[in-house]
Amino acid sequence: MQAIQLKRALLLSLIAVQAACGSQANELSGSIAETHPLAFDEVRIVRQGDDLRIEYARPAPEGTFWVAKLTIATAGLTLGDDTEIERAMLLEKTVLERTASTPDEKFPLMSGGYLRFYQFGTEGGDPVDGEFTVTFENGRILSGVFSGNLAVEAESTGVDQGASQVTHASGAAVALEGSSCAQAGRGSLLSLVAIALVGKRRQASR
Repeated sequence: MQAIQLKRALLLSLIAVQAACGSQANELSGSIAETHPLAFDEVRIVRQGDDLRIEYARPAPEGTFWVAKLTIATAGLTLGDDTEIERAMLLEKTVLERTASTPDEKFPLMSGGYLRFYQFGTEGGDPVDGEFTVTFENGRILSGVFSGNLAVEAESTGVDQGASQVTHASGAAVALEGSSCAQAGRGSLLSLVAIALVGKRRQASR
């Protein structure tokens, strides 16, 4: 009976985490990886004024290494849930950047692609997720999947107050990392393992 209850609790916990975090996983792939490694540690989705940034990053000795950073100028675009930016507007409205110390380390020029939003929140903490594919002039491709909660930066300073600070004061930042879902999932699993161990110990002592 206890085993059935534990399985039920595990299932409910995982369903709750999935519902809270969405079904999307953060990912980068494509033939551009042959010349530009795509390993990253975190994804942040940031709005600053009319600009929306999707940032794939990893730590570096000098600070943050931007593996891929898309900046979308949203002014004039009609965006919401289940909307798409197609090739012409993508080339006009989107800048794709990468940390580089030499010209060869930069991404090639874009020649096409699309960006699709499945969820498009506009307030701090709202979910934002979707996918994109970019084709480059050299024929290589970069594809990405993103999912996280929107972080809002003050337009005047451009300084993000950090993921640990959540405030509703005017002009302050609300930052929630896309990795928080994975942390929540691990926490739920660890809690359930602890419950199972306690149950086994109680049975053994009887």
